[in-house]
Amino acid sequence: RLHSLVHSAGVYLEEPEHDRIQHHPRGCLRRAYDRTGEPLAHRLIQEGLCFPTEEETDEDILKMHQMAKDQGRGCFHRETDQMIWETTTDMPESDRPSLENRAERPVLSPTWPTGFRTERWVLEPINRPVDFLFLPDGTLIVAENYGVVHSVANRRLRDAAFMDVSLMINTFHDRGLMSIAIPPDYSENPWVYFFLVFEHDTRPAAYEGEKSSRVMKVRIAPNGLHEQVGTRTTILGSLNGPGCDAFGPDSDCIGAEGKSHVGGALTFRSDGTMYVSVGDGAIAIISPVALRSQQFGVYNGKILLIDQEGRGLPTNPWFNGDVNSRNSKMYALGVRNVFKLKVNPDNEDHVYA
Repeated sequence: RLHSLVHSAGVYLEEPEHDRIQHHPRGCLRRAYDRTGEPLAHRLIQEGLCFPTEEETDEDILKMHQMAKDQGRGCFHRETDQMIWETTTDMPESDRPSLENRAERPVLSPTWPTGFRTERWVLEPINRPVDFLFLPDGTLIVAENYGVVHSVANRRLRDAAFMDVSLMINTFHDRGLMSIAIPPDYSENPWVYFFLVFEHDTRPAAYEGEKSSRVMKVRIAPNGLHEQVGTRTTILGSLNGPGCDAFGPDSDCIGAEGKSHVGGALTFRSDGTMYVSVGDGAIAIISPVALRSQQFGVYNGKILLIDQEGRGLPTNPWFNGDVNSRNSKMYALGVRNVFKLKVNPDNEDHVYA
């Protein structure tokens, strides 16, 4: 509810007055404005979605707050968990979902379509799986968000990990190992590609802080069971730190300042080029950094199309002659947090995000 209000208002953020923000529960940014120049905090207070600090003296704001409280509006003033539709909702009563019988409504068909069936491929539990793929020989590979990649034999995880990058990643909240992919010519070119949030500072106090991401590849050993030591290579995001502010413009840094919105999907085209999604790296209602998804010269909030060495393609829409330029690698901009990608096999210029 708060999210929809903020985005529909077209928020412009100035430097926040930190002493006037109530951090927990959610407070109001006094200097956030909608397109008309009206303080956005007024709308949020009227809806009961935030509230003024104890130091607030503005009589109009205090009246708005008291009215919302008297009417039991919003998540701060409701006395029950019952869904209450605010006055800004224009959905007819007949079209509103009923919370009472929602569980009785089937969302999925009780049976699979003809030709499909359910099989259990792994008999033991897997810790937070985020991606999987099949090697050309039919081996199932499963990636855990915490950085361990398993291969499966006879529906059991092999004792030895296929790959383990757990010591180089940050796993706070949504962060971690995000995806794995193999090129179409894997049988002759046995590399595995993966997207991760890199841990540049292992001190406990820095665990929840700003980070950056990488796209890497590793060669698989001739036996096909594990990575080949010494072959890990970073192809995108070679500069790492607490965000990307310390690096110059057009530097090879992928920001991951927020605890979520990492993105991190990888998928190959049949010609061996690869789509990469990068999330905005922040949440717009908390940080204006998220708005960089609409900006050029930054990876965040983009779908990239690169070769297997991380270089931009001359066919990309904003290619500028420099294969290492951020803009040359961009295929689409303005995305928020693309977690998975799929290429249309009939037209590989179409990618579903």
